[in-house]
Amino acid sequence: MAGFDIDGWSEPADETGGDTYDVIGYRRVPGERGPRLATAAEGAEAERAVLLLADATGHGIGPALSVTQVRAMLRMAIRIGEDFPAIIRHLNAQLCADLTEGRFVTAWLGLLDASEQTLTGFSCGQGPLLYYRAAEGACATLETDTVPFGCVEDLEVELRPPIRMEPGDIFVALSDGVVDAERIGGERFGTARVIEVVTRHCGSSAAELTAALREAVANFTGDVRAEDDRTGVVVKRR
Repeated sequence: MAGFDIDGWSEPADETGGDTYDVIGYRRVPGERGPRLATAAEGAEAERAVLLLADATGHGIGPALSVTQVRAMLRMAIRIGEDFPAIIRHLNAQLCADLTEGRFVTAWLGLLDASEQTLTGFSCGQGPLLYYRAAEGACATLETDTVPFGCVEDLEVELRPPIRMEPGDIFVALSDGVVDAERIGGERFGTARVIEVVTRHCGSSAAELTAALREAVANFTGDVRAEDDRTGVVVKRR
């Protein structure tokens, strides 16, 4: 996708995980009813991309099925040409219908626009979300927008103004399994350490930053077994 460098990863705590992520590039083709999803094999660049990071309560087979459903519904909604707010509302409505009591899915969805160089995000209880501004050399945390999917049927979707990403700017979305990772004694990795890694590796590629985050968490936790899935999405403006 012109102007952007994107990477993501997911490490399940068990054989199956309750986290997922996706990066869905697409473009409009004259004469076709809906957008065409961009593929590496096709070789065409995407005009836009919808990004997803989702985390279902718990981990294992049940939550894995829930986040697989979210990813499948999202891709279908994009294929039929739904707009961004409508996609969010429909995802929530279906999960309200399908999830059993006490179950929910936190999620962050983003819309990247290659021509405008903007990122529009919406967080349903998903965090932490971090934004590094290259011009200021500072990394800030962003607030969530509403409750997780599956909690209220009539979800109000009010999008914030798009963020215009300048060269060197970085956006990072993480599941709580990253910041809540513990080492012997119960100390958490925490958001401050994530910010430190992002700031220190601000000149790196998205893939290199991803690797640095994973290495930092692994070094911090040592031999302590992961109690939750760990997932992240990194977007860098070239």
